Amino acid sequence: MPTQAPTLRKLEAKSAAEICQRFEPGPAAAKLLGSHAEPETFLAELRAQGLFDDAYAFLAHGLPRREAILWCLSCVREANPKPSAHEQAAIEAVEQWLADPTDPRRRAAMQAAEAATYGTPAGCCALAVFFSEGSIAPPDCPNVPPPEGLAARSIASTVTLCGLSVPPEQANEAADRFVARGMEIATAPAPWERKPR
Repeated sequence: MPTQAPTLRKLEAKSAAEICQRFEPGPAAAKLLGSHAEPETFLAELRAQGLFDDAYAFLAHGLPRREAILWCLSCVREANPKPSAHEQAAIEAVEQWLADPTDPRRRAAMQAAEAATYGTPAGCCALAVFFSEGSIAPPDCPNVPPPEGLAARSIASTVTLCGLSVPPEQANEAADRFVARGMEIATAPAPWERKPR
């Protein structure tokens, strides 16, 4: 186990238990929770023990929504370097929302998700954008907020789907990279926080 985990300053909680209250960790992950109070240490232990689905859920529920979708998109890009036209359109819709998270762009991501289909990582990532905020009802209907945690569950499921998209013999290495990338996003400034030179 790593002796010192990096400070994941963007995780929106002071303890691992607080984040784990937002989802149901697997039995092996739940056993680790009692002795690892800090999010950094808990996540590092999940990674070390290969509990990648729990690590995905932990990051998806712990990161701010926009950063979580940025992480999800980075995994989608790695898992599918040659997207179809519809998948590429979904990726671009997510990118546009990340750059400027307006409601029209959120709804455009939903349309792109439908075209790419929910069986693809790109389509699922775009669907997570739609579930991230606002209303899931049609624009001319009363607001219906997405259920609590739906976007985070969609993000974690998308990253899991990304892992299934790589050859089986590369799955563990890819999963470890996905978690490492999430940890980097939890540590570093996001693109929209960086001041232009």
